[in-house]
Formats: sequence, C-alpha cells, structure tokens
Amino acid sequence: MDTDFSLNLLSLRPENKDVRKKYSPLGKMPIWHELDINGDGEVQFSLTEARAISEYVAQLVPASGTAENCPVLVPEEVEDLARMHQWMNFETTEFYPHMFKIYWERVLKPRKGLGDPIESVVADASKLLEQSLDVIESQLKDSGKSYLLGDSLTLADTGFVPYLEGLHMAKCGDLLESRPCVNAWSNGLRERQSWRKILEMTTKECFA
Repeated sequence: MDTDFSLNLLSLRPENKDVRKKYSPLGKMPIWHELDINGDGEVQFSLTEARAISEYVAQLVPASGTAENCPVLVPEEVEDLARMHQWMNFETTEFYPHMFKIYWERVLKPRKGLGDPIESVVADASKLLEQSLDVIESQLKDSGKSYLLGDSLTLADTGFVPYLEGLHMAKCGDLLESRPCVNAWSNGLRERQSWRKILEMTTKECFA
C-alpha cells in the first residue's frame, strides 16, 4: 500500500483513559484515523473495534489500486464471506479467551511484576485451547489447503496471528507443533513479511 501512515501507541493505564476517550467512546484501542492531508489535517474518518478496522482496511487497500501484490483478504462470494466471519467469531469466542489466560500467566504477570504464573491456570486453559486447535487442525487436514478458507489468505487467518505469536512468547509453541497442519499454518502466517514488519515496528508493550 503506497500510503503514508503512522503508528501511535497510547498507554492503556487507567490514568490515561480520559486521553483515550478523546478518540474512542469507551477509551479502548485500537483506533483508525484518516486525516484530510489536502486540507487542514483534521480527522475526516474514524473507526474503532479491531475487526471492523481490519475488514475496512482489507477492502480499502485493493480498492485504492496501489496494492498490486496485496492479497484480497475479504472474499467476494457470499458463502465464503459468511465462512470468513464464522472463523473470525471462532477466533474471538473459542480461541482468544483460552490463549489470553496462558499469555497473562506466562508473559504479562511476570512483566508487570504481579508474581509467578499459576501453572494450574495455564494447564486448564491449555486443555480448552487444544480443543479449538483440534478444530483448526481438522479443517486444514480435511481440506488439504494452506488456509482456513482454501488456497487464499483471508481475514479468517490473519486474526489469529498475534495469538499464535503470543503462544510462542508464552513458551506454549508445543500446542501448535504437535498438530502438523496447524504448525505449518502458524509458521506460514508468522513468517509473512507483513507480520515481521509489524513486529519490527512495534515494541513488547504492544503485547501488554
């Protein structure tokens, strides 16, 4: 995408909530702003909620005509679009909650000085997460394809990437590695140049 953009990190500390509420009604991140670069530089379009932002940007980039090598992340077929949203909901309800318990115990608690991880919590969350990983493994194995919707990368896949990265940070990569199709899918996503660039642009605080 041949467009200038900047990444601004706003602290999620409670004392900064009033600052964040200038941009988001509930003071939550992330926020997408588009500025009127030909006018006074004021915000001309604003959007909150991560999945809404990702779907908007995914459709905006191909439409701009500047993304010659950019994959079309939102399918046009109604059935495929529904399946994409199905996997996005699965990620939200069946994957993230269990992954985050592991990430909190193994990564965030030590980083914030809140004590040692409670390994029983990690174990319980891992069991539940394994059920979700088994669903993904079956989907990839039965289809014989590289991605959840087939041969093409879509938002059905990309939403999982931070969580897959987080599992490795929490030293739980074995949950992925024990499932051949999930492992290949995870490695392929995490090795994409776009994701490596995001990691280079951000700092560990982005995962806090």
